[in-house]
Amino acid sequence: MKRSLALAFAVPAVRAACGSHAFEPQFAERQDPAMAAVMRDLAAAPARPSKPVIVAVVRSPAGLLLWDLAEGRQRWRVSVEARSTPIVAGDYVVTTEPDGIAVRNISDGSVALVLDDPELHLIGADGEGRHAVIALARGESATPLGFVVGVRDGSSAWSHELPLPVGVPAVAGGVAVVPWGQQRLSMLDMTDGAERLRLRMEHGVVGYALRHGEKVYVGQHKLFALTQ
Repeated sequence: MKRSLALAFAVPAVRAACGSHAFEPQFAERQDPAMAAVMRDLAAAPARPSKPVIVAVVRSPAGLLLWDLAEGRQRWRVSVEARSTPIVAGDYVVTTEPDGIAVRNISDGSVALVLDDPELHLIGADGEGRHAVIALARGESATPLGFVVGVRDGSSAWSHELPLPVGVPAVAGGVAVVPWGQQRLSMLDMTDGAERLRLRMEHGVVGYALRHGEKVYVGQHKLFALTQ
């Protein structure tokens, strides 16, 4: 069952087009030409430019600050009660705050978007430039439902509720790599959230995706490069 997600400064969520919706049970796995095309796109995604910054939680007075390691100075500080470790995701900083999951602009700390559904809890986020993907859990049960939101230009571009828990996602070029259900990887189009490819890890657990250099790594206790 789809649930509505209350978003501040949001546009309507977009469902995946062209066939079945993302994360539905009947999706065909590992099929070409989709698999070859997605792997080519991942391989062709350029390495990320270096952003040597630290976003830290400060307690007295409560706030967030961004420290520029290259310039050796504080770039900005905002007064807010941060309730989770800040995550740098492209041009954004994502953290849990009293009003919900806040997506702040990394340039000045201003709020671009708030996911204010009280049932949602931050799992992870990643981004490149003005595109980001945020993974969330709904509820407090041992196996909470997952929720994934795509952010573009400071607004919600699309969202999907998952039938199983979601892991920490990664973004590579125009592809969001989303682990879910402990053994599945879905590759989503960052533009509209359409599911382009799904892989099932038959002999391992996958809860993390990580972009490092020019590669995407996935896994749980150990990470391995995602290749053809």
